[in-house]
Amino acid sequence: MDENNYWQRLWNAFKSGKMTVRKPDLYQDVREIPLDEMLERLLALPEDGWMNYVFARDPMNGRLQEDERRQIFREACENGRKTAVNVLERYGTNDAVKLGKTLSVNVMRSEADRNSDARVVFARFEEPDTVTVYMGNVRRTAALLQESAWERCRENADVFGYLLAHELYHVLVYRKSSDLGGNRPEADGKNKKRGRKLRITEEIEAMSFAQHFTGMTISPYILDVVLLYSCTPKGAACLYEEIINGAGI
Repeated sequence: MDENNYWQRLWNAFKSGKMTVRKPDLYQDVREIPLDEMLERLLALPEDGWMNYVFARDPMNGRLQEDERRQIFREACENGRKTAVNVLERYGTNDAVKLGKTLSVNVMRSEADRNSDARVVFARFEEPDTVTVYMGNVRRTAALLQESAWERCRENADVFGYLLAHELYHVLVYRKSSDLGGNRPEADGKNKKRGRKLRITEEIEAMSFAQHFTGMTISPYILDVVLLYSCTPKGAACLYEEIINGAGI
């Protein structure tokens, strides 16, 4: 299996809410790293420290300058934060379930196991108004956070609320909600290169929105590692090493 192709599919799968992990035989030489050891370093990363990880697998990454990536990342994070502020002020709740009801979104809870083909699904938005959260993996991930040695992780174990809020952001974008914060360059007839960046920014915005809407006090990107760890610890170790290397640590 081609490694680069695999990681591209993994990132695309995570963005769509459908995580596909490497088959176990490809992890045979990977050293498993204790989750709390990984969390210790991930908790110390500044917001910009996640930037290279976010852009690493996007086809446009090689055409972007470092300062351009940083600007896109920071603007997208701020757009997500502003949207969270707008939604909190308008609807008066930071409860993702209540927000879903207010927005008339069908929120479905589904029991999902680790399938034999190693495909793990966490959450997804289906147009026009349905969000499905897959509870088996959510519970395993929440349990890992609750059992962590790090208090900040234990305090941010509402994985269901975060994932639902993340998908509700995509609902807001789909509906072109007036609650969306920041500049919306997709309406400005920008060129194809800028349009490609917008597909990156929506995911960054959704992460930032969910973080600020729920009051999460750790980087939401940490959940990428914990979610994967709940399925394959060695796969999480590979992802962790990539994040740390991308941050230049």
